[in-house]
Amino acid sequence: MQLSGRGRTRHGGRPAPGPSGPRCPGRADPRLSGRHLKAAPETKVPESGAPRLQYYVLNSDTWRNAEDWPPPEAQPLPLYLDGERLTRQSPVRDATRSFTSDPMHPVPTLGGAICCTGEPDLRDGPLFQNAVEGRGDLLIWTSDPLERAMTIAGPITAQVFVSTDAPDSDLIVRLTDVDPQGKSLMIQEGALRLRYRGGFDQPEPMRAGQVTEVTVDLRDIAWTLAAGHRLRLNIAGTSFPRLERNLNTGSANYAESQGRPARMTVHSGLSHPTRLLLSVLPE
Repeated sequence: MQLSGRGRTRHGGRPAPGPSGPRCPGRADPRLSGRHLKAAPETKVPESGAPRLQYYVLNSDTWRNAEDWPPPEAQPLPLYLDGERLTRQSPVRDATRSFTSDPMHPVPTLGGAICCTGEPDLRDGPLFQNAVEGRGDLLIWTSDPLERAMTIAGPITAQVFVSTDAPDSDLIVRLTDVDPQGKSLMIQEGALRLRYRGGFDQPEPMRAGQVTEVTVDLRDIAWTLAAGHRLRLNIAGTSFPRLERNLNTGSANYAESQGRPARMTVHSGLSHPTRLLLSVLPE
């Protein structure tokens, strides 16, 4: 029998910001180790009532039990980009929104999975993103306020139809939780260097102006949004210093010293259904 626990910790096991859970962050139910891990390999593990998996839900300060990950009861929820909105309904009109990503003037990193930069003021974890959301090189889409609480539990991915005028660009996708006062708190983020859209073993340059569908993995999380909150999607081309800047030339960064701006366009609508894919627990 294989058992697991997912706790509220940061890199190196440090507790993440926020209230303490019913158990120490990162420490699984003692029944998992006491009853199962100490059992001899040939010994049948007796039923103890311990779940196969326990996970901590951020923003609700609760632990939940599951038999698998993502939890079997989690349901897929697609959210589509429609104009400047995130919506459950598939849009019927096509739209485009563009921005210029300049590696010489990157979007600064605010929180997230940042580590080991040598800069003590660069905090990791879920931080508010409002300071960068007003930039011209970052696009946002926001949902209507939630009528009831929503718990995300499982992987988050984005299917994005994108074009660029550069042979290579980065795509940074970030999901945030926006409270009624407008504070936009990071939930999770992911990134894709577009030349590797087919895999790291299959680099391929982008063709200028060609619309390409790519998948951006925002990784897994368990997070509760309260009623009245909104989901927001951010898309940019840089997040520095967490991520190495893409010089947008198509060559290796170590071989060059100067970058070029990339004009990037996100396509949405009936012909190009750019969407966010969540795993959501039943209400």
